Amino acid sequence: MTGEGPAHSPARGGALQEDRSGNLALPARGLLFDHDGVLVDSDVAVTASWSRWATEQGLDPAGVPAVVHGRRSADTVADLVPGTRQARATALIDRYELEDAETVPTVAGAASCWPPCPRGCGPSSPPARRTWRPRG
Repeated sequence: MTGEGPAHSPARGGALQEDRSGNLALPARGLLFDHDGVLVDSDVAVTASWSRWATEQGLDPAGVPAVVHGRRSADTVADLVPGTRQARATALIDRYELEDAETVPTVAGAASCWPPCPRGCGPSSPPARRTWRPRG
């Protein structure tokens, strides 16, 4: 984060703040954590993405999805692909996961648990992915 301008979004409560130790703070009006299976169920999409990726990498398409849940894609790729191919392989699985994200269903009844998000807020994801879209 150091060296970049502060990220700011009025919908998220303000700019990221960094102290002398490099710790980040983000003022926010609210925070919602979702563990897969509470609000959405991505199991089918994750399996599809990683199976497709594994096949293209010459890996076991049935075995790879079994080791990816709860891990960053870059960490999984680092365990499975030689260093010279890791950047491209990570970009590829990230692309597949974004493509398959459109198929992730909401868990029945989850949408009734909270009011609609105001414009400018939505699900969080690693900044490089930009998977959410403002609502409203």
